[in-house]
Amino acid sequence: MTILSAELPLCARRGQCNDVAVDEAIGAASTPAAEGMTSSERLVKMLGQRAPLEWYRFAGGTDAEGTSIPPLIVWRYKEPAPEIEERVRTVVSAFSGQVEWVLDWHDRERLGGRNWFLVPRKVLDVQHERSLTTDTAAMRTLMNEDQHFCTAAVSDLECLVEDLGAALG
Repeated sequence: MTILSAELPLCARRGQCNDVAVDEAIGAASTPAAEGMTSSERLVKMLGQRAPLEWYRFAGGTDAEGTSIPPLIVWRYKEPAPEIEERVRTVVSAFSGQVEWVLDWHDRERLGGRNWFLVPRKVLDVQHERSLTTDTAAMRTLMNEDQHFCTAAVSDLECLVEDLGAALG
């Protein structure tokens, strides 16, 4: 298990990408049945194969003891990728799972680029309702308070990644 921060105890990874870094960081397999790859890893790899990524991070999943934390995937393309962005947006908005998902972005004002993120809506709602300063604080709150939701979100991501794989070809 890789730890993003002390605040986030489950699988997480961040990366600075170059043309081959996604393959090096995540591995060569890209199919849903890829052994040892999480849904988040497969999604980052899939996106990076369609348009080069400059940066990414992801967190969430289920640890060895069975504790789940809701998934969060954040990435930035090296260059805008409107066709890929639109396909991902279409799939996420049409997805009907156990939890509601949000695909959104924010521009990096001084540094340039646009960070995209995919997360269950409830993570953002908890962050806002409780005035939490970070998404990881909201994820930790949900991990401690709503394991049913967390498990459903982790399960949903697997299906959502499969749908995205079919749409992105």
